[in-house]
Amino acid sequence: MSGSSSTAMTRFNALRHGILSRYTVLPWEDPDEYETLLSAFVAEHAPQGPTEEHLVEELAGIVWRKRRLRLAEASAARH
Repeated sequence: MSGSSSTAMTRFNALRHGILSRYTVLPWEDPDEYETLLSAFVAEHAPQGPTEEHLVEELAGIVWRKRRLRLAEASAARH
């Protein structure tokens, strides 16, 4: 990463190891996969300030939960 996206990702470190890791990523999920998703959104949107950081975090969380729901639906359909 370069410049502002690297700085923005650094600001997410506390979130990754704090609330997000406990509540967004469930114990049986891979936190590295979530980190990859969050990093991609941070790189794409280069959030500036707490509002944009929050919105990027929310976007990553929504996409992550939607992915989880799709996996659960696929599993239910197989059974």
